[in-house]
Amino acid sequence: MSELLEPVASDTMCEPEVVWIDVHDRAARAAHVTPCGAPPRLAQAFRTAASSIERRRLMTGLLHLTGFATFSYFALDTDEHGRPRLFLHDAFVPQQYRGDYVQKRHDRVDPRTMTVRERHTPLIWDLHSLQRDASRHGADDGLPDFLRTMRDDGMLSGVMFELPLPGTDLTTFASFTAPRASRDWMQRSNVEQALIVALAVHAFASPHVSVAAQQCTPYALSRFEREILSGVAAGSSDKQIARRLDTTAHNVDYHLRRLRERFQAGNRVELAYVSARLGLV
Repeated sequence: MSELLEPVASDTMCEPEVVWIDVHDRAARAAHVTPCGAPPRLAQAFRTAASSIERRRLMTGLLHLTGFATFSYFALDTDEHGRPRLFLHDAFVPQQYRGDYVQKRHDRVDPRTMTVRERHTPLIWDLHSLQRDASRHGADDGLPDFLRTMRDDGMLSGVMFELPLPGTDLTTFASFTAPRASRDWMQRSNVEQALIVALAVHAFASPHVSVAAQQCTPYALSRFEREILSGVAAGSSDKQIARRLDTTAHNVDYHLRRLRERFQAGNRVELAYVSARLGLV
């Protein structure tokens, strides 16, 4: 299950919160995905590992092969109050992590996530290039402290990937770092190997992130779910909704049962009433 920690500081509604994720959630274990390009055997190795410690050992070996020193897998989003939220998977957090990323609001000035989100391509970086990129985003205020933390932790260069998580508003990242001052050491082979590892981790961990996000925001709906609720509110049958969405009535019924459970509605009428009151349709 996911554990929602208390906000680091609750003085304002803009303070961030951290969601730690483990692999004990039944729904997350059942939701296996294999993104395009993810090696099935490697993804399966992460799934079948007995514990987070074993997964970290597996990752340590993979990092040694790729030439990197640390790996992190995380997701960012904003809750309904505009408060930043950071999702961290317990098996994929660097040992150096002390909570500074959230406590010091590095999420607001991190040039890596900003650039990857903007370009939707992998970012090969070192601290010098990050400083140059940050000036384009106007993130200079908190940048020196962010760069100092990276330098103190030996994260001087690396590569970051943005990984899709359909059906959510989350942006998911896989970050590899090394204690080498210049990014020139990274060759195409290093980046390709890192991407293979990132996709395998994503295949294993993304369902856990999705479940945690859903638990944190119980009223967040995919476009498909909203269309189903709209059909229910309009009095359409499962077959009519299915025809409009180009799916099967069985699939519509399945999602309706999940929606009724989520909103604790006993039938279609109650579901339509609750969703209307919440402004979802």
